[in-house]
Amino acid sequence: MQSNSEDKMILESYIPLMKFLAQLMPDTEFVLHDVSRLEKSIIAIENNQISGRSAGDPATDLVLRIMKRKEYEQKDYTPAYTSTNESGRFLNSGTFYIKNKDRLIGLFCVNTDQTALHKVTKAIDELIKSRTPEVEEHESPTNFDEKLRHSVNDIPVESVLTILKERDVEVNALTQEERQEIIAELNNRGVFLLKGAVTSIARVLHVSEATIYRYLRRIS
Repeated sequence: MQSNSEDKMILESYIPLMKFLAQLMPDTEFVLHDVSRLEKSIIAIENNQISGRSAGDPATDLVLRIMKRKEYEQKDYTPAYTSTNESGRFLNSGTFYIKNKDRLIGLFCVNTDQTALHKVTKAIDELIKSRTPEVEEHESPTNFDEKLRHSVNDIPVESVLTILKERDVEVNALTQEERQEIIAELNNRGVFLLKGAVTSIARVLHVSEATIYRYLRRIS
């Protein structure tokens, strides 16, 4: 569904605010998404040195989950979450839902670079651990809720690889049932909202596109 003129006017009204905030907060990236065009959803971005993205870049995996799960129907914004970019920067992020009446039309995303703070915190943690060797260590894995990427093709491929890693299984060892479970999980994450996702996923899973569509019909 394409944006109408009213949607466009609402979305563009956020651009002056983005520019204002960007010059006050140079370590923070501000991104405006149009959800009617997921393959080129970014329509404006400030302080883009944080992620290296540009206007015309695609939606992220988080945007797809928001679209699929429709949490915006009950909320106005997400809780704070963490994200990473391709160069490995640690970002503290949040997303505001832009609506026209009750219909989601866009997202206003804020990403603050916390890399320097993360390094300092890690150094302090390591120093504390080195001084307290008698204390049993417990690693707490960090969960990143969003990956910022330039190419729309990166999201389906990375999503499959992430699931394979979580399941600790090689693609050639997958059973038919496991492949169908992976397709169901990708569908739950909103990956199939992207054009071309079926082609990319079929290539990674070593199956035909017809097989992907067959699995999708079974879980619909």
